[in-house]
Amino acid sequence: MVPKLAQTDPPIMKSAVGRTIEVTFLYTVPGSETSDRYGFQAKIDGFLPKYALRAGTTEPALVVPFPDSFKESGLRMHYRLEPAISFDVKIRLATQRDKELGIIDISLGGAKLNLPGQIPVELHQNLHLDVYIGEDRYRVMARIQRIVTGPRTGFQQVGVQFVGLDETFHRELNRVIQDHARQQLRHRAGLSTAPRAT
Repeated sequence: MVPKLAQTDPPIMKSAVGRTIEVTFLYTVPGSETSDRYGFQAKIDGFLPKYALRAGTTEPALVVPFPDSFKESGLRMHYRLEPAISFDVKIRLATQRDKELGIIDISLGGAKLNLPGQIPVELHQNLHLDVYIGEDRYRVMARIQRIVTGPRTGFQQVGVQFVGLDETFHRELNRVIQDHARQQLRHRAGLSTAPRAT
């Protein structure tokens, strides 16, 4: 039996054939209310542009060899984006809207931000953020999970987890992250010119 995996979004390029990836999935033990993530390492054997899922339904798929075993995986639940070009998301502290925070990376689960060093923060503290997606502003609660001294003098890097996301914000953030990731992939593949950074 040869596993066929649904193509990712953003998609894995055909040039990745032969490269090793980590394949993960969620498994819920019968009777349990929580799921654990398991996975395995595998080389990509090929691509199927139209794999038949069922009668009348096809999807692009990846082909990988069947693993000998599975193991628990610590892979993140959400795709984490490192904005490298113009990004239509801005984050400010709700109490200091005049100061935009630098986004080091961001996902649906949280973000790593550059905060001015003079702002006192501590682990597990809740921050009230104003997140702007285009012209729309969302008030978001974020819990600090990690604090490290940043490479820039006078700044600190703060890892936060988004808490209790509004459905509309979750949908819009997912859209803009995926759109931006596709732009990056197209640029790396030489299919488009990267927008200038803002």
